[in-house]
Order: sequence, then C-alpha cells, then structure tokens
Amino acid sequence: MSLTASVVDGVIQESSSAASLAGSSSSSSTSSAYNQDTFLQLLVAEVQNQDPLEPTSNTEWVSQYATFSQLESMNNMSASYELSRASALVGQTVQIKVTSSTGTTSIYQGKVDYVTYEENKAYL
Repeated sequence: MSLTASVVDGVIQESSSAASLAGSSSSSSTSSAYNQDTFLQLLVAEVQNQDPLEPTSNTEWVSQYATFSQLESMNNMSASYELSRASALVGQTVQIKVTSSTGTTSIYQGKVDYVTYEENKAYL
C-alpha cells in the first residue's frame, strides 16, 4: 500500500480530500485563532453597549459561553486527530513531496519508521 502526501518545511500538508471532509482549511485556521479570551472580550463589549432598558439575560450569556466552549473543544479534538493521523503512517510506504525554503521541490519515497511531534506539528 502506498500513500502520498505533500510536505512543506517538514510539515505534512492536508490533502484536498481531507480538506473537503473538514470544511475548508482556511476556515479551520481562522476558527482555531479564537479562544476563551476572545469570547470574554466580546462579552465585555456586549455588556458595555447593551440597551440599559432591555439588558441581556444571564441565561443567554451562559448559553453563548457553552456554545463557544463546545466549538473550542471541537477545534482541539480536530487538531488532535490530525496529529494522530500521522501516527497511522508508521510502517507504511509513502511518497513525500518536499519543498525547501528556496522553493526547490523534491519527491522522496520510503517506509515511515517513526513520527516525532514538536509544537503541535508531526514530522515523519
């Protein structure tokens, strides 16, 4: 069995089929930039700019926070899955397209012996 993946500066690039399953890769990178601090900043802005005669209920804020926490958990789980996907390549024969910092592209084929993880990135 042979698998093919592109690697740029030692990082496995997501295939188009994986991107279509997970949505677009640009939307996942933007959504992962949001965190609980972003939510709290939005909450403070909402409180500062709300109509004093019709304040937002506490229940609505708790609901928004729960929804945001679910989204953050799903993003973390997705990132974890992407890392574990590299581990599944151990023992497999792969073809890797490597692009150097100078822009030179080379293709290497071989058996994956191990995967190392550094700063939430997988290296074959």
